[in-house]
Amino acid sequence: MSGCGEKEFPRGILPKLSHLQVFVLHEFSIDAIYSPITVKGNEVGSLKNLESLECHFEGFPDFVEYLRSRDGIQSLSTYKILVGMVHESYWVDVDDFPSKTVALGNLSINGDGDFQVKFLNGIQGLVCKCMDARSLCDVLSLENATELEEISIQDCHNITIILNQIRY
Repeated sequence: MSGCGEKEFPRGILPKLSHLQVFVLHEFSIDAIYSPITVKGNEVGSLKNLESLECHFEGFPDFVEYLRSRDGIQSLSTYKILVGMVHESYWVDVDDFPSKTVALGNLSINGDGDFQVKFLNGIQGLVCKCMDARSLCDVLSLENATELEEISIQDCHNITIILNQIRY
């Protein structure tokens, strides 16, 4: 769909692709103007045979909807998921990360735990860019991040604590 002018993957198509195993949906660029193609969480979550995923959810609610409809992403062998409004360079940044990476951009986190991603078993990479959060623990529950290899925090000016005390 690169260069097609669509801003969102057309609804109703993904649920019909029930045997799809690989879904890669990158951004498009028209005349050097970047615009991501977003996808709805419940549509991607309907792909029960999916093994590899690269996509962009417009906001955190779509990401959570995907996780809930799919019972997390434990069955994916690889994923590069962008959540929130991101700049063109984000895909490049994420490409350099491990094969199981989530990138969060321009999201506001209130720190009460509602946002916290607790179900990312196997996550290896996390990119936070322009996040309004006080701590990385407001974003990710590290109790499930036992395979986390790389974290990038960029332009998150309100972060004062990287990690709180971890309890086992």
